[in-house]
Amino acid sequence: MTSNKTKTFIFCCLSLFIFSICSFCAKEDEKNQLTRQEKDIDEFIKRDTAQARRANKDTLIKVINRPQANVIVWNPLSDDTVENDKDQTVDQSVESGDTVAFYYRGQVFSSSKSGNLFADDFSRNVVGRGYYIQGLDAGLIGLHKGEHAYIIFTSKYGYGNRELSLIPKMSPLMFEVLITDVVKKK
Repeated sequence: MTSNKTKTFIFCCLSLFIFSICSFCAKEDEKNQLTRQEKDIDEFIKRDTAQARRANKDTLIKVINRPQANVIVWNPLSDDTVENDKDQTVDQSVESGDTVAFYYRGQVFSSSKSGNLFADDFSRNVVGRGYYIQGLDAGLIGLHKGEHAYIIFTSKYGYGNRELSLIPKMSPLMFEVLITDVVKKK
């Protein structure tokens, strides 16, 4: 009887040990994937902006690097303010709590810039309140009405290990956005 209990105990301990190793390996694999995604995104940004600058010397490009998202802005507005109807200066950059309206195309990021398209739509919602996935939310901050940008981020700030219809799990994402309106929080 004791030997069966001992065997069961040893089997349970071995099973737990193997499960722990598998979990550790999966977490390490995820870390490696995220590191590779960050490297691919950085290389893409360097290559793409250099090509654009060579192709058109008049194209202004602003690159914003944040922990959650990298943003490439094509022909950024030169200043952060515009005059409104009442001759008051108003900051038009997107801040957390502002309502932003924009057209977007979402695709699975590929260093060749031709990843699988999963969305092509218009959105109007409040930024910084969890309506958007973290990478898109962070990437919208600081953009201005009229700007065209690419917001690129790793799977950590997208859908992570969740698989959605056209988005495989652990996929980095890229959103091409055109900001059409910014309504400042009151």
